[in-house]
Amino acid sequence: MTTHTQSDEATVLYESRDGIATITMNRPRQLNAFDTSMFRGLAEAFIRFREDDGDRVAILTGAGDRSFCAGVDLKERAGSGESGLDFPDIAPLVNPFWPTRTNVVEKPVIAAVNGYAMGGGFYMVLQADLAIASSTAQFEISEIPRGTVAGWETGARHNLPTKAWAEIAFGCRLSAARAYDMGLVNDVVEPDALMDAARAQAEAILRVPPRVIRRNLELLRRVKPSIADDIWTAEAGYLDESRNDPDTAEAIAAFVERREPVWLEARR
Repeated sequence: MTTHTQSDEATVLYESRDGIATITMNRPRQLNAFDTSMFRGLAEAFIRFREDDGDRVAILTGAGDRSFCAGVDLKERAGSGESGLDFPDIAPLVNPFWPTRTNVVEKPVIAAVNGYAMGGGFYMVLQADLAIASSTAQFEISEIPRGTVAGWETGARHNLPTKAWAEIAFGCRLSAARAYDMGLVNDVVEPDALMDAARAQAEAILRVPPRVIRRNLELLRRVKPSIADDIWTAEAGYLDESRNDPDTAEAIAAFVERREPVWLEARR
């Protein structure tokens, strides 16, 4: 057995034990929201997981019991003077787990969702091969109420009925039970059983020959519907529009200031 844990000061922790890597987003006071350090730390963790032959399955979770990942840390970004919901380039690091057309981790990843999974946190749940949610989990594409079209790049739309995806696309927040009904998570358990359930699932995967897991992962990637180029292009265009959209700026300001937004039409 090998075990390695990063310093408690790190924004991402990596523990390796008995063939299972546990990757923990570690900003609990900020609801495990992304800052640039955590974004970089996740890239480093998944590169390590991809390249370490001893780790065959990963469990991704958040520190504490309130949040898996609340998306971008808007309060920090507002204080830094940066705008928008995206991150600066962190090249040469490319997170092989981040949902894009080309990023692939060729090993199983299980999301253990404790509390809020918002924005990028929700995307990582969608990107995971399996997901187990605490009964307290909540899911939302938080960019939508903040004034940005988002989520289409995950490909989740293709695997849901249109009306189910409309709930997400119109900014609705999903309970763990609703996410299970939609097929977005595999199981819902009580909070104190979450990590045991995730580890039991990981151990079950380890009992299958690695070659079979690799081949089935490859086949799963092939049957997953691809995202049409025009969807990528249209979403990118709408995202560019939002960078200079006064309603997007107002939505973010209202969130940081804990008030109701006042949209441009109402200010005229």
